Amino acid sequence: MKRVCVYCGSSPGADPIHREAAESLGALLAVRGIGLVYGGGNIGLMGAVADAALRGGGEVIGVIPSALMDKELGHAGVTKLHVVASMHERKQLMADLSDGFITLSGGIGTLEELFETFTWLQLGFHDKPVGLLNVAGFYDHLLTFLRHATAEKFMRDAHLESLLVETDADALLSRMAHFHAPSLAKWEAHPPSADEPAECRGLLRSPAHIFAARDGGKIHARRASRIAARGDRCGCAACAHGTFSCAFAGEMGGASAIGGRAVGEGTDCATRARRGRTGSRARVPSSGPSRRGLCTRIRSSPGCSTCCRG
Repeated sequence: MKRVCVYCGSSPGADPIHREAAESLGALLAVRGIGLVYGGGNIGLMGAVADAALRGGGEVIGVIPSALMDKELGHAGVTKLHVVASMHERKQLMADLSDGFITLSGGIGTLEELFETFTWLQLGFHDKPVGLLNVAGFYDHLLTFLRHATAEKFMRDAHLESLLVETDADALLSRMAHFHAPSLAKWEAHPPSADEPAECRGLLRSPAHIFAARDGGKIHARRASRIAARGDRCGCAACAHGTFSCAFAGEMGGASAIGGRAVGEGTDCATRARRGRTGSRARVPSSGPSRRGLCTRIRSSPGCSTCCRG
């Protein structure tokens, strides 16, 4: 890792141990030759981690919105200070500049940054390590909640385990250096089997399906074609092992060029129904999630008279 993004509070906290942890982390990054990317402030834990890294001769890159810069909260001594227009630009640039993320103690702004980055990892939008430095048990209750959410099936065990939690900064950085993102997709339709080809294991794992989810299920055929041309075929359309193929395209709004056509199974009937054509056929698996409900919805589409092999 060349640079690590640190999320932390703009306040020092009630217990001096939080400031000490921030200073220790900043000094450790400098010793390891890892650049610091942070929110650009000169106050609270943000200022503490930046000052410590600078004292150790480390690279410090700050990213701060102009509204906060106008209040003279920007750190004037950092290696590079980016002034951006909005909080959204701030978070995106911080993420782009970094090879990993560490969250120190902080309030709701710190939590928002942690969970956004953690969510991006879960969705497969990045594969960078996300670490949580649990200083003096500050995040114990948060971790209890995440375990509860996992027990209630709102999270997967593999996703919870991908959040790297340590009480020691050196141990956390070592784990981050050897991190590998989980291969389990958030929306996996069925558990992978040993005899199933690798490209067929799970839905929404490929860039095509990530785009589909991110665009609210309305991936354009042209974009899907470009993805397919690059060889990033989605498992559900690239195999005939009982996964969705064109049925999934219909579920996502009938606008995917990677439907059954990818394996010569015909044209996506949902797409043809939207165009007002009749007599379209699409192969739908005989088993699997949502088959009956999907067929019902497609049959009811205007202009679609035959569909789904009954």
